[in-house]
Amino acid sequence: MLSDEWLSKKYTSGNKAKISNKIYYRVWTDTKGKQVGISLDFEYADDVHYDLSVENWAIFLQVIALEQNATENDIIEGLREYFESRDCFDFENDAKKAGAEYDKIAFY
Repeated sequence: MLSDEWLSKKYTSGNKAKISNKIYYRVWTDTKGKQVGISLDFEYADDVHYDLSVENWAIFLQVIALEQNATENDIIEGLREYFESRDCFDFENDAKKAGAEYDKIAFY
């Protein structure tokens, strides 16, 4: 997982932003405060977690009609709207269609 690599480099993640009752979003930054990626956590009975580099996250943001330089609040609101009628498998499919690569770990 990218987040394991980021942790080994002493990178940090911000607080989890709540997208829904079971979906959370976190931004990872390097030791200088530069954004390196994000994690999307699906806290279902069987957890599913995704990590995307900042470059691949920018590709996915286009799926939900946001620019990479969108504010954090705009991104959270865009994710809320996106996930109102979608789940982690829709995210996977849309990310793949857009060409956004991600790491995934699932606990089934």
